[in-house]
Amino acid sequence: MITQKHLYGVIVTAVLASLLVFYPVFFADYAFTDEAHQLWNNKDKSNFIMFLNQGRLITGWIIDTAFGNMSSVSSIKYLRLLSLGSLIFFVMIYAVYSRKIVQQLEIGKFVWLLSVLFIPFSLSSAVYVGWASCAEIFLATAFAFLSGYVLFGKVNTSDQYIKIPFSAILLSLLLALASLFTYQTAFGFFLLPFVLYFIKAKEVKLHRALVIGVGFYLFCYLVYFLLFRYSLKLYDVPASTRAEIKIAPLEKLSFFFSYPLAQAFSFNFLYNAKSILSQAFYPIVILFWILTIYYRQAKKNIASLLLYVLYIFLLLMLIYLPLLISQENFASYRTMFALNFVVTVMLVDACLWFLKSKKTVAAVSIAIAVVSGAVAVYNYQFNFNKPLEKEYRVLRTYFDANYTVQTDTVIFRRPPVYLFKNDFSVNYYTDEFGYPSTEKDWTADPLFRQFVLEKTGSRTVAEKLVVIQYPYSDETGFNTAVKNGSGLVIDLFRLYAGENKHEEKK
Repeated sequence: MITQKHLYGVIVTAVLASLLVFYPVFFADYAFTDEAHQLWNNKDKSNFIMFLNQGRLITGWIIDTAFGNMSSVSSIKYLRLLSLGSLIFFVMIYAVYSRKIVQQLEIGKFVWLLSVLFIPFSLSSAVYVGWASCAEIFLATAFAFLSGYVLFGKVNTSDQYIKIPFSAILLSLLLALASLFTYQTAFGFFLLPFVLYFIKAKEVKLHRALVIGVGFYLFCYLVYFLLFRYSLKLYDVPASTRAEIKIAPLEKLSFFFSYPLAQAFSFNFLYNAKSILSQAFYPIVILFWILTIYYRQAKKNIASLLLYVLYIFLLLMLIYLPLLISQENFASYRTMFALNFVVTVMLVDACLWFLKSKKTVAAVSIAIAVVSGAVAVYNYQFNFNKPLEKEYRVLRTYFDANYTVQTDTVIFRRPPVYLFKNDFSVNYYTDEFGYPSTEKDWTADPLFRQFVLEKTGSRTVAEKLVVIQYPYSDETGFNTAVKNGSGLVIDLFRLYAGENKHEEKK
């Protein structure tokens, strides 16, 4: 029994844990990749169009409004704080309503406790809070969860006939569309109650509640797609290539089992496709999970076991559906929260099932929470935030010290992707953890113009700045430009390492 006292205690614990993990966001200054473009171009509606043509109309409104009210790199932190606030809001929403689901399905209270704490401890959460461009995703996840909760409450019944009021269908659909128009992969969280229902069902079959849930889930995608196409026509903009549908079953199956599933079954540790340890870890975890199913089903026949595993994998693929029907094969952590959450809950439930003593379950759960919290602190503060803070501080300090009113050109050599390796012992993962802000070719130009704007107060002067940039691999081109040109010369790799001795050429 999860009492009201338990609920309040868990919410307070999760909120305090959130603040412990993410407190640097109150002070951190940097502009991470897209943020520089969004800040510099905050008045031309390009932020809105960029998300609109990806099917994220609501996100377009949020980001366009937020950046439209910013005037400096330092002010980006307020959008990150808004993201932290939405995380805490989602913690409360999830804790209150999932408590009811957990009690209905007779899921252990420590599984519930750890699922609440997973929200601030998730790798995805570190990205959502640390990257202002992702500030909308917890809002999308809350919409998705509430949509699934509304429908599940009507279909989880033992009555012979299921009657779903039209008001419930409409409310669930509206919440689903709000989620999809904010961030598509977040909508996978809709299926959480139905996956938990299937896990706790006594028979391995397609129960009617599950069939209705999946059917409605797919119906929501259909309605969303039609409305998305209409929104493009209404605003007279073309769809982004990211929004194009690609039906390639074999390719997508290979992608799903190679990256998303591998990350999901790696608990909360960063998955490195180049690491033998990472590649070996997740198959072992999957094997352990399958063994727990075998014993929980009282060693039923192999056919039943394989059917159960197949159903679970199909549900996990449905959770990650937007990336399995789109052009991209890119399993970034910002797309992984729903999938990681569901898999982690499954694994925690499997681990705790083996423990028969209540004291042992409590002790192990506390240990898991402490370890997960420590990993979360390290993931956000040392793998994400601190490296970006140092990169920005080094670059901004040098620029402010060497820029003069005569400076009309910046010759810039972008850093390598492994810039933070020596300082922070972090590898780079997709384009998120351990990834330098200025490695991307679309970051430097708006970032330096923003620096000039903040230093001079004149957008006209900033617009006249010429930014000539080279990737780290093109040292020859960079050196030639330095030799033949004039302007403020910045080699970020050397500057970061304290070796940049370049001064502005007169």
